[in-house]
Amino acid sequence: MSAPSLFPLEARFLGDAPDWPADRAAAARALLPQGAALRLLPEPWAGGRRAVATLSLPAGLVLDTAAPGMSEVEALFTALAGALGAVQAGLYHPLHRQAVMLPAANRLAASQGIVPPPGASLPGPPPGLPPEADALAMPVSPFALDLARLPEAVWWLNLWTAPLLAALPAGAVAAAPWHRQAPLAAGVLLVAAAAPPGPRYPEGFTALRAVTDALGLHALQRAAAGDPAS
Repeated sequence: MSAPSLFPLEARFLGDAPDWPADRAAAARALLPQGAALRLLPEPWAGGRRAVATLSLPAGLVLDTAAPGMSEVEALFTALAGALGAVQAGLYHPLHRQAVMLPAANRLAASQGIVPPPGASLPGPPPGLPPEADALAMPVSPFALDLARLPEAVWWLNLWTAPLLAALPAGAVAAAPWHRQAPLAAGVLLVAAAAPPGPRYPEGFTALRAVTDALGLHALQRAAAGDPAS
């Protein structure tokens, strides 16, 4: 049985079509434990729109269904990704996602001339995280990428399918210093650290940076977005 102290956690599941098919959405919702929440929504990206689902696993949640060779959280995460038919998915501590996404969001706001009101400022780094987390910040706007074909980031748990694996340099994924790799029917489950990087496990960010650097992920994202820095 999973320890309640593991939570809160969040996950994102990305599809390769504008919306989730109704039967897949229903199958995913049927898997939810009591207290978990799944939201289905479309988001813009460079090629139009993609289906996105977000999962919330709140503090105090206890899971009791594991799978052979997997923890309860991994089993739920992979089952939901399979039910939805996601092309990529990630599970993380909420502050981890803020560290990855906020700098890109702030740059986008500045480029569009969005100015905070007097006395206010754009959001800063989330509190309680080590400086190592800053190195994981996404270097370009996610809206500039086709995230059905390129990983969004390296999270604690990552489910990558064939299109994403094909977009990375040959052998790079297998050679990266993952905590664990588990082949799946739809792709591979990649565990980047022993526990979710966050305030309770700050050293996990070092492990995630090592994987991100080994993949050359930020350079691939810059190149895909047409960033001159690439």
